[in-house]
Amino acid sequence: MKASEDASPARAPCRHCSELHPPSFSHCPQTGRSLTSGRALVGRVIANRYRILALIGEGGMGAVYVAEHLLIGRKVAVKRLHSELTGDEKAVARFQREARAAGSTGHEHVVEVLDLGYGDDGAPFLVMEYLRGKSLAQLLDSEGTLGAARACKIVGQVLAALSAVHACGVVHRDLKPDNILLTRRGADPEFVKVVDFGISKIRQEEDDPKHNLTRTGVMLGTPFYMSPEQARGIKDLDHRVDLYAVGVILYELLAGQLPFDGENYHQLLQRILSGTHTSIRSIRPDIEPGLAAVVDRALAVDRNKRFSDASSFLAELLPFGARPPSPSPRSELPPPFPGQAADGFSATTPARAAAAAAMPETEVFTKLTRPYPADGTMTPPPNGLAHRPSDISASPRRFTAQSADWRELPTLRRSHAPPPESGSRFARPTARPKRDLGKTTADDTGATNIKGSLVLSALEHIGGMGSTAVTRVLERLGPHAAQRVSAVKLPMTWLGLGDYAALLRAAERELGTGDGMLATDIGVATADRELSTTHRLFMRTTTPTMAIERLPQLFKTYHSSGKAEVERAPTGGYRIEVLDIDPDTLPHAKAWSGFVRRLLELAGGRDVRASVVTCRERGDDRTITVARWK
Repeated sequence: MKASEDASPARAPCRHCSELHPPSFSHCPQTGRSLTSGRALVGRVIANRYRILALIGEGGMGAVYVAEHLLIGRKVAVKRLHSELTGDEKAVARFQREARAAGSTGHEHVVEVLDLGYGDDGAPFLVMEYLRGKSLAQLLDSEGTLGAARACKIVGQVLAALSAVHACGVVHRDLKPDNILLTRRGADPEFVKVVDFGISKIRQEEDDPKHNLTRTGVMLGTPFYMSPEQARGIKDLDHRVDLYAVGVILYELLAGQLPFDGENYHQLLQRILSGTHTSIRSIRPDIEPGLAAVVDRALAVDRNKRFSDASSFLAELLPFGARPPSPSPRSELPPPFPGQAADGFSATTPARAAAAAAMPETEVFTKLTRPYPADGTMTPPPNGLAHRPSDISASPRRFTAQSADWRELPTLRRSHAPPPESGSRFARPTARPKRDLGKTTADDTGATNIKGSLVLSALEHIGGMGSTAVTRVLERLGPHAAQRVSAVKLPMTWLGLGDYAALLRAAERELGTGDGMLATDIGVATADRELSTTHRLFMRTTTPTMAIERLPQLFKTYHSSGKAEVERAPTGGYRIEVLDIDPDTLPHAKAWSGFVRRLLELAGGRDVRASVVTCRERGDDRTITVARWK
């Protein structure tokens, strides 16, 4: 174990076992848990210069931290790829491309990239300005709708950023309120920063197989802000997908609801492709007809009927409150590191920005990390560091890693204002729910949802028990629940946990032996299907202990609410408690125990046992699965 990122002699006790370990250890020898990821990385130093202060967020691809530069004391946001993904060329290339996309722009409304490099364990990291403030999503959560002038002022800044981004040949492809941060700059309390270029597209690479990290037919982006051409999965995407997303955002700011919604993912895509939406003036009669026409043009299904570029879109919003773009103040500031301007990557002029966008990926990566060597050595620059001054704003927690894999697309969510007879149950609540798209509910009860991949795995396993097995189980399930279950066609669709538990019960009654083991078998089959695809990279290098450590994250991947807590059992093994799900049922608990058992087996555990020992549905005060292996 030789992946330490802290070369200092002072060491804190291990967070897992409270003992002191040599700095060269990457995993706790007592528990096997990682010392270089998640919260375990807090307090350590990356690349001899960034001390990790706190974990902001963690996803399937990496984690984001707030850190402090040791030499100048500046707080920064550090995004770090999970070490187990360092051997995945596409994951690393996407990570590098995010730095290239954001770093090549040099615009005041685009998050500033300060550094890029490798840790001692080979995991690449990206350093960005530490932003304090709130996201546009959080503003919508608290206020619901905005006045026309205020909405146009915010959207105008987004368009100014996009104008610079598109000029560098970059298409963002995942614009949404969560990726638009509002920070204070001078007297402006809502200064915009556009972030998260994780699935951006660089036009120079689209015809180069070496750099093409997506496949024709693969949809990237967040469903509610996805353009019709993205929904079709076509390859030839251009900057107009971003302009469409801005149109959706502007509609949402003004109307308090999304222009397109649906009972499930398939229905949502159909409505996006049809382009039929409620007129914004029927929701907000105070909106001027000219502004409504601008919104409708931005939402045109035919991209040739939208605005040709961000600048023309912005020009149409000027009469309604948007501000004309101004030259970025960054153009007058010194580069972030000595000698960087001489390398041609300070991006302080359009010519330099264009030159940076045209650089090969490896060359950009090298220039971003200068004067630090790209080979991972940690020799400080001879002249020290001279970060340029910067207005540090908006919360870095919005820099969470976003997967571009279709399996990670978020759940559908409800609008926060009632729509006019849309028929969509997502739009009925009068209060706007939490906007974490991966953690919202698909009904009006606030109950937990499970990801459609669990439903598809269950139906696949049931189908293997006979040609009429699925039909018989659905008939026993009842017409309404059967209709909802049958509507799940894609892994990223979400279904109420109550319906999933009812499906497991119906399967047990129709096909099982009455001991509940069929639900466990379905959990095993789900693990076989999911772990070999969605989580295949993690499974290549994991151990049983590492797999147990990852269980809380896996649980959140498949559940819209609730959590799984893991602790060592006094009698040996591990206790896995499931909390805050609704409904908390025995069939679900048994399916979860089957998933855990198979996970540990695939991770190399021998004689694995995973059993439900208590369950709230049986009258216990807790739902706990105990897992053991050799």
